[in-house]
Amino acid sequence: MRLRLFIFGLVMHCACSGLVSAQSGDISAESLRPQELQDATSINAIASDLLLARLEYGSQSNAMISSVSLYYALALLSEGAGTTTRDLLNRRLLQNSDTELSEVAPALAKAISSPFLEGVSQGAFSLSSSLWAHSGNDSPPACQQRTDAFEFKDTFLKQAASLYNAGDRSLDFVSPESPGVINSWVEEQTRGLVQKVINQKTLECLDWAIINAATFEGAWAISARRLPIYDGYRFVNVEGNLQPAETFRSNDHIAPVADFADGSSAFELPFSGGKYSFIVHMPSSDTDDVWSWLLQDSIPGAQEVIAAVLSNTGALNELTIQMPVFAFNDAVEMTATSQLPKAMGIEGLFSQSADFGRMSELPSYVRLIKQDTRLELDEKGVKAAAVTVVLGKVGVTSVRRSYPRREIIVDRPFSFAIVERSTGTMLFNGVVTSIDSAD
Repeated sequence: MRLRLFIFGLVMHCACSGLVSAQSGDISAESLRPQELQDATSINAIASDLLLARLEYGSQSNAMISSVSLYYALALLSEGAGTTTRDLLNRRLLQNSDTELSEVAPALAKAISSPFLEGVSQGAFSLSSSLWAHSGNDSPPACQQRTDAFEFKDTFLKQAASLYNAGDRSLDFVSPESPGVINSWVEEQTRGLVQKVINQKTLECLDWAIINAATFEGAWAISARRLPIYDGYRFVNVEGNLQPAETFRSNDHIAPVADFADGSSAFELPFSGGKYSFIVHMPSSDTDDVWSWLLQDSIPGAQEVIAAVLSNTGALNELTIQMPVFAFNDAVEMTATSQLPKAMGIEGLFSQSADFGRMSELPSYVRLIKQDTRLELDEKGVKAAAVTVVLGKVGVTSVRRSYPRREIIVDRPFSFAIVERSTGTMLFNGVVTSIDSAD
């Protein structure tokens, strides 16, 4: 069975005016190696920031976010932003002001992607984008300041197609059939993993939509067997309660384990093909307050943990790994009145003074950013999905040798990340705090 990992991003807006001239970067993306491309962007920083904000302002539950869909939706949005709003997006999306987003983002997308090949079990990852414009003239009474037909500027459409291969389509957003059309596109791009992301009530008062879909499929590169619930294994959740769970177990996995000063450890489960990996970071068995460890150590230090694991500098061990089998859904929302936009440094997108004048002649601002995710993990692999919706409104991974043996029982809350190895890019990251809350 193949592992499937999906991320879907949707940006919905209305229209805004303003003019901008893009700043030219001094560093060409063509001169950067894969890891340097990642280092030039803020994708991993966004991954840690968004997950941390989700946990700080949400519940102590299982959580998963993805920065990739959000990043590429915002990168595409940036092509339509005026000077002030574009500067805001560049500050959030780039680590180096000497690089140009329109060069680095497409180059990194190419570096982290791998084609889908039927009958081949190696990991595959793809990105897709599309633009949707409201074409109707009717407007429900509840839609105040609603425009009629909407048109993207030709210059914006050309940039979107050239940089992100984004197609465009006009659609009557008021029509009951329109959500089905968009959802069909989503289902096709995600290879059937996600079938519905929008309904008529949400769509009818909008003027345009930017949709980004990222899809991953693969399989574990190691063999594992599933174990039923038994007395010898209990997961200790974030509240200290013991929870029975089905698990999967892998023996004779030769790999290094990264051990850290706080007693925590991290290891890598590779996917077939070697390009992608699932990285687990576990607290020390002596850690009493696991929740604080997640918030103060594991998540903020995720990039360093990933670098330590991928560097393969540690001594090799013959690992026996046992992990719980689980599945869960999660969601995160950002609005103008919530704390998350400020924590992410994008609160300006929610202001009526936001400038998207290179996209159209009409003013718009962001009303809601919402991401829904799904993760399933078992002995065969992982299935995961993330849907990011940004809504806007018109307004102002021979010969056998012997290795030290080490058994790793993952029976406490832990953080995880699914990573593209050559760049170290986090495609998905999250935490597992409980098994009872999984479904």
